[in-house]
Amino acid sequence: AVAELYRWQAPAAAGLALFAEPIVALLFTPAYAPAAAYLRVFALGYLLLAFPHDAAARARGDSSWILRATLLFAPLSLWATVEASERWGAMGALSAVLTARLARALYAQVYHRRILRAGLSAFLPLAEMASFSALVLGAAAAAALARPFFSGPLPWLAAAGPVFAVVCLGGGRALARRGLAGEGIRVLELA
Repeated sequence: AVAELYRWQAPAAAGLALFAEPIVALLFTPAYAPAAAYLRVFALGYLLLAFPHDAAARARGDSSWILRATLLFAPLSLWATVEASERWGAMGALSAVLTARLARALYAQVYHRRILRAGLSAFLPLAEMASFSALVLGAAAAAALARPFFSGPLPWLAAAGPVFAVVCLGGGRALARRGLAGEGIRVLELA
């Protein structure tokens, strides 16, 4: 399931980061162009959605771990967000929220390793994610290199955006069919 989620989340994150400027101009007018920087950083959060945060704990009925993690990371996130916003403004607050989400995801991976008594590759399809990341980064690089050939950011988005999506989503499906990304459903025994 992680590989399947990653095949959607990686292009979403890369597309938002790559096309942030024309997306903001299209949705909110060019007057809000500085918001593109925030959208680029926010896009990184989409990658975190592909990683299981508490799937093993929920499957095992380990509500005490879920409660401990929540009681640890909720106040930490709140404190970090307030501190970062006071020091660095809105970008600091956004970075603190994403850092707290990453910290919780890493904390969950440690829990998964301990409970499953297995390496990360047992529940994270790292090879598949790497091959798909290469595809997405290649498509993003090609779209970025094409930008100077357009009269502005909106025509570039209109032309390169759909091509980027087709390459990423179609290429991800092709990789999955060839067995290079996504091995199907893997069942781990949690008992």
